[in-house]
Amino acid sequence: MERKWVRILLWIAVIAVCGMIFFFSEQSGEESADTSGKVVQWLLAILIKGYHMLAAIQQQEIFETASLIVRKLAHFGEFALLGFLVRLLMRSYRVKSGGSCAWACSTLYALTDEMHQFFSDARGASLVDVGIDSLGAAAGAAVASLLLWLFFKGRKQRAANEETDCAVPVAASASLAAAPPASPAAAETTPRRRRAAERAAGFQEANG
Repeated sequence: MERKWVRILLWIAVIAVCGMIFFFSEQSGEESADTSGKVVQWLLAILIKGYHMLAAIQQQEIFETASLIVRKLAHFGEFALLGFLVRLLMRSYRVKSGGSCAWACSTLYALTDEMHQFFSDARGASLVDVGIDSLGAAAGAAVASLLLWLFFKGRKQRAANEETDCAVPVAASASLAAAPPASPAAAETTPRRRRAAERAAGFQEANG
């Protein structure tokens, strides 16, 4: 039941990310430029002190460079998130080579996304963007695979430690049960030997 709910939540997350990507691709060229432009202006105001005091030509050059970087990073980031979530979804179904499948599915969606942009107003398709999207998907799937490996390795180690902790008391109890009982003669001899040793030590101190 728990795995079923995890699977449902992952499906919701994957569909939500795909919907977000579709929404941004549906924007016209002007709307897309306006959205990314606001983000770039906000970042430049934070990262570059006195940006608004620069000459207009300098501001334009910096803005165009930063806008290109931000847009490509957005491509990389959104498909990294998609690859990450699809990889987790593949694990919930115990799909073999889940990382490769997650990358392939995300890259296929990147191709359809560029085709979608081709038909959007003042937008175009770019194989470079597909490559960036594919790299992002690979990075996200790789991170998810690493986290899954660490999680299951840690759980396996904890299970092994618990088995060891349980085995030690059992083995100790078994060894005590298997040990032969001490004979009455041996039980009496031990205190006698201890008293004899104490008397000998006292005698040596008196004659020392």
